[in-house]
Amino acid sequence: GVSYFAGTDWNSSDGYRDNSDFESFNLDASVTKNWDEARSLSISTFYHDSSYGLPGSLSWNDFKTNPKKATSPNDHSQLDTWGANLGGSTKLGDDGRLEANLTASRREADTQYASMKMYRESTVDSYAFTPRYTLDSDLGGHENRLTLGTDVRLDRASIDDNGKVWDFDRTSLAGYASDEFFFTE
Repeated sequence: GVSYFAGTDWNSSDGYRDNSDFESFNLDASVTKNWDEARSLSISTFYHDSSYGLPGSLSWNDFKTNPKKATSPNDHSQLDTWGANLGGSTKLGDDGRLEANLTASRREADTQYASMKMYRESTVDSYAFTPRYTLDSDLGGHENRLTLGTDVRLDRASIDDNGKVWDFDRTSLAGYASDEFFFTE
């Protein structure tokens, strides 16, 4: 009745150009508890870390004579994202299923433009609630799947752009309906 999952990956490249290196690391883990065919609960978490160089643009002459040249050899960026998701599912009636996920995450980015003596740091906290109802039933002797749902999301951002700070919130609400009708098996 309990399943576990964990995964990780790492990617790295020196890049073609000077200061075009890249490195990323991801970690995902989840635990799901199934009480029976009707009910389940899961919790998962994720972490992402990446860093990369920003080599800058090249003139046509630089491209022809030295295409690997970096015009901004000290510019770089760092991105970290992490969060968690709580999900649940239960049967409603003989043919219906109610599912919902609650997600919270944070993304932090730090970009240094040493060539222009500038920087940008940002933090975005995101929260989402995504319930949906699915009805699997026959319609005129054919299999039919109706899905109704809504997505509610709140993002809170803070951006420091070279000492000038912006804070803002964004709220979004979306509803959707989908129907799949199967003419054949």
